[in-house]
Amino acid sequence: MRDSRGGVGVRRCYAHPSTDPPARGCGDFSRRVSPRMRGAVGVLSAVAAWLIGIFQSLPAPAEAEPPAERAARIAVVAHTIAAETHGVREAALVAVTVWEESDSLRRSVHAGERRGDGGKATCLGQIHAQLAVRRAEWLTLHGTDAAATRRCIAATVRLYRLMGARCDRRGDTAAERLARRAAAYATGRTCSADGWKGAWRRAWRAERWVRLAPGALAPCSRELPCAVAVRAAADSVTLSTL
Repeated sequence: MRDSRGGVGVRRCYAHPSTDPPARGCGDFSRRVSPRMRGAVGVLSAVAAWLIGIFQSLPAPAEAEPPAERAARIAVVAHTIAAETHGVREAALVAVTVWEESDSLRRSVHAGERRGDGGKATCLGQIHAQLAVRRAEWLTLHGTDAAATRRCIAATVRLYRLMGARCDRRGDTAAERLARRAAAYATGRTCSADGWKGAWRRAWRAERWVRLAPGALAPCSRELPCAVAVRAAADSVTLSTL
């Protein structure tokens, strides 16, 4: 909602722990949103809408989840990917990864009720406890709520960036970079796109999803940090435009 000054209305709640019982309350606040911020929020929303459209166009897994609940989960996943990634190509790679690793965003995988690799892989990204994701963090990655989903997606993005720093080579095409990162993410060892049989499939699928992005997102296609301007705000408030 917008106030009369062109700001964005935000409802925030608090709990003050110094009283017994803790004092609780909610209030309506508004803040001015600059044209630059509105543009960044628009990009973030467009990335999320693009991913929601793709996810909803694909077959859902056979599990007892009401369609409305699945749609709400998909929206949370899409908005989280949009907030955590820099640009359409990184967003596409992460989206393809969580789609494939979680068996089409299966709720039981999202919730941590079903784990891969003999129980070693958890959350939508099917992440193992490792040097980059310590066990204490790993234990918090599963869950269908927004906070757990953000932790899982953030860890997935972090791992892909580590693989990019390790595996990217000068002169690689965009698809070759994606395939190398996918192989390293899946195996934890090799940077060779031929070292994991699914690397090229994942890379080409991500490239196809990039081509489905609306034209307004074209400036992000080279991994420019289009959404970074709103990430700090998104951490603390929920804007009605998202």
